[in-house]
Amino acid sequence: MMQKQRLRLLALVMMVALLPCLPAGATDVSYTPDPSLWPKIDGSTATIPLTEAIVRYTTGCTMEQAVDVVKHNTTPTAYNRLIKGDVDLIFVTSPSSEELAQAKDAGIELVIIPVVKDALVFLNNIENPIEGLTQKQLRAIYQGETESWADVGGEKEPIMAFQRPVGSGSQTLFLQLLMGEQEPMEAPTEWIYGFMNSLVDAVVNYDNAKQSLGYSVYYYIHAMYGNERMRMLAVDGVAPTHDTIAAGEYPFTSYYYAVLRSDTPKDAPVYALVNWLLTEEGQRLTEAAGYVPMAPLAKDTAYHKITAQQAHTMMVEGQPYILLDVRTKAEFDTQHIDGALLIPDDEIVARAAESLPDKDALILIYCRSGRRSALAGKALADMGYTRVYDFGGIIDWPYETVGDAP
Repeated sequence: MMQKQRLRLLALVMMVALLPCLPAGATDVSYTPDPSLWPKIDGSTATIPLTEAIVRYTTGCTMEQAVDVVKHNTTPTAYNRLIKGDVDLIFVTSPSSEELAQAKDAGIELVIIPVVKDALVFLNNIENPIEGLTQKQLRAIYQGETESWADVGGEKEPIMAFQRPVGSGSQTLFLQLLMGEQEPMEAPTEWIYGFMNSLVDAVVNYDNAKQSLGYSVYYYIHAMYGNERMRMLAVDGVAPTHDTIAAGEYPFTSYYYAVLRSDTPKDAPVYALVNWLLTEEGQRLTEAAGYVPMAPLAKDTAYHKITAQQAHTMMVEGQPYILLDVRTKAEFDTQHIDGALLIPDDEIVARAAESLPDKDALILIYCRSGRRSALAGKALADMGYTRVYDFGGIIDWPYETVGDAP
């Protein structure tokens, strides 16, 4: 993007706080725009990283500064604030019937624009041998017709089918995508969880190990929560992945939307932000943040060249990643970055399938000077890995390492 455009976006997305982030390396602010002119943004828990990515990309904020700036409420609260006019834009799942009725009662029409893909995913505990269910089986479970895992090929354990409250983003998707015109059973109060993390915690809880079943959204599970005791179930034989969601093969594919009020002027800054987010550059940003873009991007976008500083920022953001060292074992033993997985560059093709089974994982790759990491990174991209970030050589790594520099 041209610098002039970037500066324009800077003016568009400084929001939800009384002070803007400082550009990277800045020590002073000589001009503070009128906060009343900034678009105010709210949204769901799962779109917090999306707003943070926009802020960081357009302002040069550190991750810590972006976290201080971006404040999302839950999906129902975000819709309520938009309808009341307290915010200009929300990043959320599709509105529930209750939220549409609330908007209608207030005389407000909503403009709903899809900006990234996502999916409704169903979860169980890894101690449960069931790895997939059909749509028919899921509906029968949530209508109360199927009460035992034995009825779907599992062990003789009762099914604890957790739900979210009506109006929450994942509950709206659950009702729209799975249940349709059918009503789910009335779940016991203790099986209904007000927050996404609470429901997922219940699924992975040791006490519920072989009985629990729940649901959430793909991005939250894949990029934000992450727990080795949890499994995303295949549905009708299709597992939820970046590729199956992008291609529409996974049956419960959905979207995150940018939602505005219809009375927002078309020349308002918030429209410029949404339009930019749908450009190739904006979609690349969403993919780098772990979301599934609206349409497949060019294959070479799977491989990215970044700086050591950018890699370090990604490592401390909290998103799961694989740190890959492609030097020799002797070099690795002498000095390496803590937590790195060693696969020498000349073994990448032979070992990738076994050592790197998730082709949608975020992979941060380095070598000594940057030559081997580039070769290995491009090889991984050619093999179908979708998020490969090459930050060059350890000789340019300014942070702590294990061992002594040669």
